Amino acid sequence: MAIGINSRVDLSAATNTTIATTPASGKAQILTVSLANRTGTAGTFNLAIVNNGTTTPAAGDYIEISTPIAAYTVFEKTGIVLQNGQTIVAYSSIASVSAVTYGIEDNVANSNTGSFKAALPAATWVQATAGPAAGRYQTVSLNICNRNSALTLIRVCISTTYNSPSASDYIEYDSILAAGAVLERTGIVIGNGQQIGVYSSVATVDLVTMIVDDA
Repeated sequence: MAIGINSRVDLSAATNTTIATTPASGKAQILTVSLANRTGTAGTFNLAIVNNGTTTPAAGDYIEISTPIAAYTVFEKTGIVLQNGQTIVAYSSIASVSAVTYGIEDNVANSNTGSFKAALPAATWVQATAGPAAGRYQTVSLNICNRNSALTLIRVCISTTYNSPSASDYIEYDSILAAGAVLERTGIVIGNGQQIGVYSSVATVDLVTMIVDDA
């Protein structure tokens, strides 16, 4: 287990910039992103998990969109899980924002550990995870980012059938997510045979499911 500081970047204005190095093959990282606005001017920023080698996020990649950052303040996002081939891209509307990523890197037993991305369609259940194999468990965090200009209603279930939950399966039901807002559910632990489903009432909403799969 290693890392500490992953990267340190002084963001330029209006430029997509890589702010984390991808994990080595067979490893995963759990990172914190810290953004510090060193100016007296407020701005906004985006964060996205992208495939290594690109700085242009696609639909489904965003974990923050047009998020405000006030003058001389700090934003921090924790528990971001990356697998080999993934990295983090930041965009700031203003210059003089420091981006620091730090965390741990460790071996993984299979490809089920990492971030798994989806652009949610309207009024359709999407499987966030099919759950772990027998004898294993998953610790799951959901990051739901509304890129739509309208609010959306979010449902989340833990069920044996992600797209047909029973009344007792819901952990979110028609939770209001404003335009540009983010809903995070962290530390969800599931076992074999348990699935997580996510539903959005409108499209243009990004779901990033961050999973640590362990025995």
